[in-house]
Amino acid sequence: MPDSLTPSRPVKAAKAYQELLLNGAFNRLARCSGSPQEILWNKSQAFLLLPVHDDNDSIDWTSVHATAGVYRTLCSNFSPSSPIDGDGVGEKTHADMLCTANGYVHSSALQDMVVATVHNGRLFCVTGVLENFTAASLLPKRGFTYIDYYKDKYQRTLRLPDQPLLKAKPTHAFHNLLIRPKEDHGSRQEESFVELPPELCLCLEIKSGLIRSLYFVPSFLHQFTSTVCAIQLRSPLWPWIPAAKILEAITSKKCHEEFSYESLELLGDSFLKYVVTQKLFLVYDKKHEGQLSARRSRATCNAALHQLAKSSGIAEYIRDEEFNPSNWTGPGMLTSDSSKCRHQQGSYENEENYFSSCANGHRGIRRKALADVVEALIGAYLATSGPPSAMELMKQLGIDIEFDIGLLASARQASLPAESFQHLQASLESLEHKLQYKFQNRSLLVEAITHASQPNCLLCYQRLEFLGDGVLDFLVSRHLFETHPGLPPGTLTDLRSAAVNNKWFARLVVRHGLHQHLQHGSVELDCEIRKFVQNVKEKPDASCFEDLSAPKVLGDLLESITGAIFVDTNFDLEKLWRVVLPLLSPLVTPGTLRFHPVRILMELCARQGMKVSFFRTEATTTEVRVTFGEESLVETSQEKPRKSAKIDAALKMLASLQVSSGNS
Repeated sequence: MPDSLTPSRPVKAAKAYQELLLNGAFNRLARCSGSPQEILWNKSQAFLLLPVHDDNDSIDWTSVHATAGVYRTLCSNFSPSSPIDGDGVGEKTHADMLCTANGYVHSSALQDMVVATVHNGRLFCVTGVLENFTAASLLPKRGFTYIDYYKDKYQRTLRLPDQPLLKAKPTHAFHNLLIRPKEDHGSRQEESFVELPPELCLCLEIKSGLIRSLYFVPSFLHQFTSTVCAIQLRSPLWPWIPAAKILEAITSKKCHEEFSYESLELLGDSFLKYVVTQKLFLVYDKKHEGQLSARRSRATCNAALHQLAKSSGIAEYIRDEEFNPSNWTGPGMLTSDSSKCRHQQGSYENEENYFSSCANGHRGIRRKALADVVEALIGAYLATSGPPSAMELMKQLGIDIEFDIGLLASARQASLPAESFQHLQASLESLEHKLQYKFQNRSLLVEAITHASQPNCLLCYQRLEFLGDGVLDFLVSRHLFETHPGLPPGTLTDLRSAAVNNKWFARLVVRHGLHQHLQHGSVELDCEIRKFVQNVKEKPDASCFEDLSAPKVLGDLLESITGAIFVDTNFDLEKLWRVVLPLLSPLVTPGTLRFHPVRILMELCARQGMKVSFFRTEATTTEVRVTFGEESLVETSQEKPRKSAKIDAALKMLASLQVSSGNS
């Protein structure tokens, strides 16, 4: 090798210093003997961790070279055939000096010193000298001496058995410092210590504080690497988007860190749904609601987003499991145990192929996590840089959202002749007054309130309902995301579920009297509406879960009116929000949130140690059974559809449990 390409002596010493420290701290030092440099060092990812002087922050080359010398000695002395002549190094000039594997050292100097053991290649921090304990002493709770122990287990013959032993603390396992600390209930794990013969210890020019600082390195460098990956993933078009927000968007809750992508996923999911909904509504103006919904589902389903994540390379950046420091391998380190790896690189095709990461860097990723991260990234761009950047990201990912801008104006054109709804003018004016919005194109409002059962109807509300559904979902999700920053993702999801559902919309429609303007020709539907209106009057504060009889058409009506206003405002989200916010008020908050009865029942039974089961006993009957000991309670419901029957049965069971508790 030419001299110009030969590593300088300081660099060689620095690499040896790092190899000893990191492999020693991870208990891999015994395997370093004879390992080629190519295995230990990856030139593309190499860095050096070096000690510095406290007074001037310059590199402490004395410690580096001394430790490098010890490392070379250590690597050549793991067998009993190569004894260490420590007693020939230096000279014993004081009675308190002890003979170590690399010379005589004063006993006081050993305090807080890091030593490397030649018999098993591990690092220890010396905490003191056991003056009354020698190698000839019996091991605690054992029937043999330290001399016998080291001879039998390590084939080491101790030549200075009368020297006092060193009390030392072994390096402990590295922990993931990125996860939330668990609650301390006052129980602390007892520290462990070992007794070491000085002649088997190589003294390092290192204090124990340096070893303690090493415990931060894996977690810190893992987070640093993850942040660099987030910067790489961030589009160069928007460098001002915080890398921390991108990192949040690619981190699942399985990592157990202080943040995860769930909240951003909720926001991105609703925005993706809204953008795709608007595009389909405009482009496919002859398709009915069912056809549009099917297309939207295909475009936004997990399978489609999973493919986008793979094809765009996002999968390589996703963090979907807790960081395991034992698998971490820094420059100059041997892997933990590569022989156990049986994985295929990039095996993240489906849920069955999921596996934890190994030391070779192979990993599995849940299929749903791929889809979730696509939505979370959209949410991150939206939250930090607005809709234009989020939409540009969607285009880069391959999501088809582009359309002819001229379609916006076409959608606002009158779809019905004015004479066809002349008889509705008084009703339309009354409805506009309730909405506090005057339509420029009233034919949109007529379309929004016309049910398919209306005789001789030219258009019904279904297409506008499809549009309003996507728009309302996004507007409410955005409002909750911005109004409740820092809210746990689970609570945010519960809030959206409570604020955006058909039964709640139905109650709002009745509350504002919008149902009075619905144009339909169904006697059965009229009876359902009257029954529900009466129910709302009798129970004005009931939750949406109690509105089992809420006709779907009423919830659809709010969405179709929302869609009509959106089109009439030239697809202006902010104008639309100013109109619909009073209709939705008061919006649910964490303090007013009511949970699903089935969820309440399941959690209650889990806390009380009771078993709960739901059955479909007959074609029209749903049964819930709660078992505690040898006793059980049963409630049934014949509500339709089946989902409503399950809610009804759960409500009945909760009432029965409350009565049973009161009587006990």
